[in-house]
Amino acid sequence: RHAAALRADVLRLARWTQVLDQLALILSESAMPLTEAFKQAASGHQAPDKILKALAQELPAHPLTPLAAASGPLLADLPESAVLQRMFTGLGHGTLDSRVLAIRHAKDEIALMVQAAQTRSDKDARLSQTLGLTGGICLFILLI
Repeated sequence: RHAAALRADVLRLARWTQVLDQLALILSESAMPLTEAFKQAASGHQAPDKILKALAQELPAHPLTPLAAASGPLLADLPESAVLQRMFTGLGHGTLDSRVLAIRHAKDEIALMVQAAQTRSDKDARLSQTLGLTGGICLFILLI
């Protein structure tokens, strides 16, 4: 279970890098509102996509709420929330170039988190499999 949770973290972080890459591309090439850019970038059904879609629905309902404050409850339990909060703060104001730069910085930081999580996942998965195999063999010997 622990190994599966680590692999799920790796997949979620990897999806964030894809979504943020798409978001940076969409913002730099078009003149659409931020909520529409969120909807365009969040084309899948994984957690990062759901967060961006929820944020895109939340922003028009509360237009005076800062982007970082609106995203806070959606990111509460995620380890990458600090990186994403900084990105949403950068997206809340500034020029188009500074917004795209904030997205690219967040993508780079999350890419580093993906690498670290991948190595930890590989190491822990092998350890968990070895422990499970050893436990199974011991149980088999006890039952004989």
